[in-house]
This record gives sequence, structure tokens and C-alpha cells, in this order.
Amino acid sequence: YQRRVRAEWDEDSLQAALAEALEEKEKAAEYGLQLLHRNNHLEQCKEQLENQIAQMRNSYDELKQTHTQLTETHGRMCKSFDQHDQSILSESEDREISLMEERDQLRNQVKTAQEN
Repeated sequence: YQRRVRAEWDEDSLQAALAEALEEKEKAAEYGLQLLHRNNHLEQCKEQLENQIAQMRNSYDELKQTHTQLTETHGRMCKSFDQHDQSILSESEDREISLMEERDQLRNQVKTAQEN
């Protein structure tokens, strides 16, 4: 009787161990699936972020190019305005000298006319 009880106990024990092992394998499989889903999600997030980075780089490059063009245009315009200002200043100085000479001539004519 003892051997038969021991054999049944061993069989019960083995079935319990087998059930436990199967349960652990099932949990491991579920955990593995969760990891695969998580990994897929992370890969999608990574791809989205890489796309955003690429878009931001393109935007940055476009803005940098626009900035460079605007800076060059601004420099040319400043140089042009400076040259124009210098030209106007020179013309004004020449006109002032001409008007002073004309004034002096008119004063001399008036003086000469008063003396006669």
C-alpha cells in the first residue's frame, strides 16, 4: 500500500510540477509577446522621431540658406545706400560751394553797382 501511495504521490507531484512548468512557459510566452509588442511600438516611435529630425534638419537648412541670402542682400543694400549717401553728400557740398560762389559774385556786383 505504501508503494502505491508513494507512486500516486510521485505522479501527483510530477503532474503538479508539469502544470507549474507549463504555466511558467505560458507566462514566459506572454511576456515575450509583450516585449515584441513593446519593441514594435518603440521602433515606430523611433521612426517617427527620425522623420521629425529629418524634417527639422531640412527646415533648418532652408532657414540657414534664407538667412545667408538676406544677410548678403542686406550687406549689398547697405553698401548701395552708403554710396548713394556719399554721392548726395558730395553733390550737396558741390552745390553749397557753387551757391556760395554765386552769392559772393552777387555781393560783388551789388557792391560795384553801389560804388558807381
